[in-house]
Amino acid sequence: GKEGNKLVQVLAEHLVNADLLPRASKILSHQIDHRLEGAEKVRVAIRLAAIELMDKDPQGAVNALAKATGELKRISDKETKDRFIRDIAILKTKAYMQNKQYEKALSLVENIPDGKDVRRLRADITWQAGYWGDAADALRTIMIDEGITGDRPLTNAEADMVLNRAVALSLDNDRIALSSLRQKYLGAMKDTYKARQFEVISRPRKDGSLADRETLLSVVSEVDMFKEFLDDYRNGDDIDLPAANNGKALHQ
Repeated sequence: GKEGNKLVQVLAEHLVNADLLPRASKILSHQIDHRLEGAEKVRVAIRLAAIELMDKDPQGAVNALAKATGELKRISDKETKDRFIRDIAILKTKAYMQNKQYEKALSLVENIPDGKDVRRLRADITWQAGYWGDAADALRTIMIDEGITGDRPLTNAEADMVLNRAVALSLDNDRIALSSLRQKYLGAMKDTYKARQFEVISRPRKDGSLADRETLLSVVSEVDMFKEFLDDYRNGDDIDLPAANNGKALHQ
């Protein structure tokens, strides 16, 4: 019954927290295929897709999202249905990106209602695809969203964002914008853990060249700007599933 289904989902959350992602996927897949219907089936299928993405299995995520989409017809509440449709589109975009289908990902993200998560996803796609001018523009939008300015101390996450934009501008060979970024943020970046990297990447060269490409690409390889979104899904925060840390009440 319903209580048993909830307990199985709590077990899945414990497995996710223990990084036993394939095991969590297996038991949620069984629930989707044999135990659930309607909104609950859509919700758990979306959860499964997020777990598949955490496990770097974009095709598994797409398969789970197809099951969620097929069940949407059973949902009559418009607000609930619209929320599910948005989550499905965002996770499908992430799956395309993991599969390096960047044009498909960008095409899909353009049709998702705007929001901070969508703007961050757009930045991540253009970054991973190497569309450096578009990535720099998207990062600028995120910095505005987050109120990141050069006249106050920066958090580590904010310093990362400033450095990422410097990298994108350098790879796009946009010296004017990079010089402006350096002038605005150099003082604030000096007190962050990315001070040295920002100095190297943004400083002007006597020969007019920018930072060497190997240094820049080493930064690129470390960045997944949409990781925070999946971290939220790791805890079940966005889809109203019982997470492992609140499963105690169900056990009682």
